[in-house]
Amino acid sequence: MKKLVAEMTIAEKRDVAEGIFQLIVDRHLGYNNGLYDVCQGDFKTLSLLAYKLAVDAFDDHQPPKITNDDLQMLLKLPTSNISIGLPVFMPAKYCGGNMEFGRLFAFNICAFSSPDSIVGFRVDKKYPNECRAVKGLQH
Repeated sequence: MKKLVAEMTIAEKRDVAEGIFQLIVDRHLGYNNGLYDVCQGDFKTLSLLAYKLAVDAFDDHQPPKITNDDLQMLLKLPTSNISIGLPVFMPAKYCGGNMEFGRLFAFNICAFSSPDSIVGFRVDKKYPNECRAVKGLQH
């Protein structure tokens, strides 16, 4: 009898997320298969899969294996703006901003496989690269 995803170790969940990612790349997983259901409702596995999707979309060193259109269909995002309405299981999410804090982003630490992960950021050269941790992270 196979283990449920909820019973697996983090290393096993990482392997499951990698396998699901490969199914998506190979087009063996349709858009109607909800990612939540494919991960058996396990938030950690879903977050690790979301990390793989984000790395594929934003890695500068290789072309993405999954197109933006496919990503929008998988995540069921609105077609007008991919940054609006990202699911909570994604590694990072833009939360808007205000005059006091500037632009706010939320990080899903479940998307990172190590408790001592380092989160980096990059900005356009014309904007100041000032960043400060408001809650939950150390600078």
